[in-house]
Amino acid sequence: MSASTPTQACAWRCPWQGTAMCAQCLLNSQALADGRVTLGVLCGVKHLYKPHGLPPCIKGTVVDMSGPRAGAGREAVAA
Repeated sequence: MSASTPTQACAWRCPWQGTAMCAQCLLNSQALADGRVTLGVLCGVKHLYKPHGLPPCIKGTVVDMSGPRAGAGREAVAA
């Protein structure tokens, strides 16, 4: 995991946006470029955010900084 600063704008609203706990700061640039993390990294990231859930940009092993999709439902907008 890296200790970098966010490199791209994040369209998600979450309590970690703009902090050192933002997923962009915790994940390496290759994971962000690929849009995926390995299961091992996912387990480590889950442990970092415990007792809270994962940020909305991480869904399973997929990392998506583009924000909620139009028509994705209330749960995407509420996150």
